[in-house]
Amino acid sequence: MAYDNPFILRKNAKPGFIVSPRQKKYEKQFVRQQVDGRYSLKEAAELIAKAAKTRTENVLIDLTRDVLAKSLAVFEPGSQARYHPKKVRGDYEEAYWDDLNAWLVSNEPRIKFEFQDPNKPSRTDRTATDKPEVIGDTTTIQESGTGNNAERWKLEAVKLGKAYLAAWRNQSYEPTKQDAALYVEGEFSTHGIYGDRNEVLDAAYIERHALKGITGHPPGFKSKKPKVPEGMRGKLPKPR
Repeated sequence: MAYDNPFILRKNAKPGFIVSPRQKKYEKQFVRQQVDGRYSLKEAAELIAKAAKTRTENVLIDLTRDVLAKSLAVFEPGSQARYHPKKVRGDYEEAYWDDLNAWLVSNEPRIKFEFQDPNKPSRTDRTATDKPEVIGDTTTIQESGTGNNAERWKLEAVKLGKAYLAAWRNQSYEPTKQDAALYVEGEFSTHGIYGDRNEVLDAAYIERHALKGITGHPPGFKSKKPKVPEGMRGKLPKPR
């Protein structure tokens, strides 16, 4: 499970305070989750199950299945190289927060849960379910008014675009920036998101002004993975 900052205990400790093995474990876990954005499969399953009000073992079975199918990337503790285990141990292999979010989008779109981006400052009042409402297989963007924040739509575009790319990559496809732009255009149209002058935002404009470099590939890059099927461009993949 996730913990509040355990280092506060050290800060408020009296002279002579001895750090217990359990305290050290919590501190390491806090750094791994909040700084590195990595969770053991068991930790991830516990958090998802709590949000979904289901059994942890059910979620862990689904995560394990996709690790063995190589559709969910995992890593050995302390390693940055992807690991392909023949046998999955829930308290050993670790997955990154964004890969877990993409897994949720692809497999459990109705669960209102999102792993926190470690690059964003945390808030003491942040909850595990601090995520846009999910309806069907699409993400409903929470409205906070349009037209009064020129950068708001761009931030939403990047967030949606990254989720789209990750969802297809988790199913061994290589989506393009154009595919992501089509998806963002559809989401914006569905949920009434407009530009800073209340103009309709089409895919070409979104791609040009918000999604530059979103794939992480250099110009001219050619992937060996298959492209998104023509009829599915701009749509999320169906759950396996």
